[in-house]
Amino acid sequence: MGLHGSAVTVGVALGAPLAGAVIDASAPPWGFVVIGVIGVLVTAAVLPAELRHRRAPAPEPAPTPEPAPLAG
Repeated sequence: MGLHGSAVTVGVALGAPLAGAVIDASAPPWGFVVIGVIGVLVTAAVLPAELRHRRAPAPEPAPTPEPAPLAG
């Protein structure tokens, strides 16, 4: 949850000024379009790595050694 919260905070901190600059340069709908396109591009860049990470097989647990029989 911490990583998600940090990502949202960074997205808002970077997206708001960028959307404002685009809105000032053109029209309000373009602010939404530009931020949406950037979101799709970031998702497309990160998704393959995330899917590879999720598909990686879990490491097999190391076998536990059998105790040696007592000499007696």
